[in-house]
Amino acid sequence: MIEYILRRFGNLITIYHKSGARGAARLFALLAKATNAEPLLETLTQHGVKVVLTPRHYVDTEIIRRGYYEIEVLEAVLEHLRPRDVFWDVGANIGLHSVTVKSLRPDSTVVAFEPNPEMVQRLLRMMRLNAIAFQVVQSALWNTSTLQGLTLLQPFNPGMTTLLPNGDNCSPICHISCHRADDLVKQNLVPQPNVIKLDVEGAESKVLEGLTETLQSRSVRAVIFEHTPSGTTDASIPFVRLPTLGFRVERLKSHHAAPHSNYIAVRDSF
Repeated sequence: MIEYILRRFGNLITIYHKSGARGAARLFALLAKATNAEPLLETLTQHGVKVVLTPRHYVDTEIIRRGYYEIEVLEAVLEHLRPRDVFWDVGANIGLHSVTVKSLRPDSTVVAFEPNPEMVQRLLRMMRLNAIAFQVVQSALWNTSTLQGLTLLQPFNPGMTTLLPNGDNCSPICHISCHRADDLVKQNLVPQPNVIKLDVEGAESKVLEGLTETLQSRSVRAVIFEHTPSGTTDASIPFVRLPTLGFRVERLKSHHAAPHSNYIAVRDSF
């Protein structure tokens, strides 16, 4: 019955929610309670890519209302991605960037890293909807191989999952495997990247420590990363480490209000 409602009235619900009204989120809250699961809408982004979304989640709401989320990140990736390049989407969440890049640049190789099993299932569903395929790694990149607790910092915003919770009351939603990116490349488990998108909610320093050899190989020409001013030393690590590896860091112009900013590090002499 729920699936029928979503198929029959999905477009109307999407249009209503896009207007800014609260009704769609309330409807989905009732559907989620009735089914004990997250009901999802199938809709299109501004690029014609099929996505599955819920008005109960922040990023999904932004996609519904604007047609995309953080379009500046996608534009930066596409600008620096050459034919047959390899794109790493580190912290892929629902896979918006991965699915869009593969759809718009089918000759590219896409590797999506996402540790949250719920988000991985949505990512795989969007791959099937768009009849595309790319590599999905259900683990986190880190500075060592280990198991870590994955914590959700904000309810209804799965994009805010982190391995570095701040606060004693943060309980992990699950435990996930972590790996050094350099080890994965050496073992031929993933291809060497050319463009990397890094969105790991404060764990950038850990990822970069495990990515040093790969960055030194000079195959990587651009790293797009998120930064939220927090006053911690770790938060500033990308601005220190990437220039020592030959990258010039610039801020991307944002198209929406957010507490964080996105930056791009480009190799000057590439």
